[in-house]
Amino acid sequence: MIGGTAHFTALQIARATGRTRWSIMRALSNIRGGTAIVAGNQAQCWPIVALPSGLRTELETISKTRGFRSVEHLLTSPGDLWKPAVPLAQVAAHCLEKAVKLQRALRRALALQNDLSVSSAELEAIGLADYQTEFGHAITARYLRELIKRTVERDSGFCAFDRLELYLDETPARKQSTKPRISLSIQSEFQELREVINGFKNPTQPTAEEREYLWLRTFEIYDEKVDAGAPGKKTRLALRAFLIRNAPFLAENAEALRVSFKRKHSRWLQQERTPAALKDAAAPSIRKSSRARIDDGRSGQIDCSCSFQLRRMCQPGLARVGGAKCFE
Repeated sequence: MIGGTAHFTALQIARATGRTRWSIMRALSNIRGGTAIVAGNQAQCWPIVALPSGLRTELETISKTRGFRSVEHLLTSPGDLWKPAVPLAQVAAHCLEKAVKLQRALRRALALQNDLSVSSAELEAIGLADYQTEFGHAITARYLRELIKRTVERDSGFCAFDRLELYLDETPARKQSTKPRISLSIQSEFQELREVINGFKNPTQPTAEEREYLWLRTFEIYDEKVDAGAPGKKTRLALRAFLIRNAPFLAENAEALRVSFKRKHSRWLQQERTPAALKDAAAPSIRKSSRARIDDGRSGQIDCSCSFQLRRMCQPGLARVGGAKCFE
């Protein structure tokens, strides 16, 4: 508000019309306006009556179509506060760190959006330099414009560029859910299973064979306890509570683990407690073959079929198998 008359920046007008800020600034370059402080920076602004007739007509049409009382109402009414797909409190730490970096990288470029003395090329140069400083690698000017456009659209006219949510990826990862609490007695009762898990090469992402072995020891321990007189239902509940806390890779949640436990145990009993009963039906065959070219070291190359194991043993152009080089 200047002298009792509402003034609006090029960014506000651009957001309302769906046009770029620079197209609006070019249209207003020869029209004298005023200045205002926006997000801590001085920006040029214009009253509605000073706008070119074509731009005023466009704004009037848009305001009527969208149900606003007037052009001023349209320009002073930011959209709904944007919310990310994942609430900020539930976003994983590495996604938050990336958002903080992007916020710092775009801070100057966003602050200078309404500064008519800064050209488009200068604005891009600032943004590109700041991005490389924060992330350690360069991006294209096109991608920078996309990031700025996305951030401005999410802000919806609130000029609240300090909101970290505006800089998150479209679908940020969630925090890992906290482990459910179980009694110390249950944790101690199944310490053997804890040792099995700790023995995996990667305890958080075990192989299919390692998961099968964990199921095997789980059912063996379960049957041993039931045979010794322990109540079956109580033992199952305790085992599942232990697994959902210590082996979350077995199922997405407690209910999924209950179903999997029941299905696998039934199949294990039906197949006379054989380890093969615990294999996942969808497990891929390890002998799946693929084509490879082998250089026999003499007169050129020949095609052959090599197994999955051979492919893992060979590195293109380097490893030798039986005196021959393997090429992918």
